[in-house]
Amino acid sequence: GVATVEGLNYSFTVTTNGTYNVWSLDKAGNYSDVATITINHIDKVKPEAAVAEDEYAWSKDSVTVSGIVVDADSGVDSVWYNTTDDISGATQVTELSGGNYSFVVSNSADVNTTYYIWVKDAAGNYSDPATTKVKIDITNPTITADEKTTGIGKDRETKVSGNVADTGS
Repeated sequence: GVATVEGLNYSFTVTTNGTYNVWSLDKAGNYSDVATITINHIDKVKPEAAVAEDEYAWSKDSVTVSGIVVDADSGVDSVWYNTTDDISGATQVTELSGGNYSFVVSNSADVNTTYYIWVKDAAGNYSDPATTKVKIDITNPTITADEKTTGIGKDRETKVSGNVADTGS
């Protein structure tokens, strides 16, 4: 390609990693020595996020969601999660070490939700979301019991029946 020249300064834009040779030509037809520059920090590849569990078993306790993130080019910058497939409202994961991440879904309410997890690399590329389902049930089931007695004397029977209800698991 051709560089843009302003006075004694030049510039050109590269879009891929590689080794580039630069030289100049003056008005008399003289060439300069070749200057070589190697560019190896352009990253256009999405990082990858994975979850340890595709779906967590029902729990009454808080659930720790964990997984791994990888970026072979510029490196992992941050990990984000949300309960919708919209990264703009996502929460940043604070537990990130050596490509392993985790965050806690609190048992302060019943939960039956898909979580979306993204990784951002140092170049600003975001992964496609990894997903996991978290199910927390903190509501106790309810039960009712009724009795119905029929017959007389030795033929007397009592039938017990009732209803069980559980809004969670």
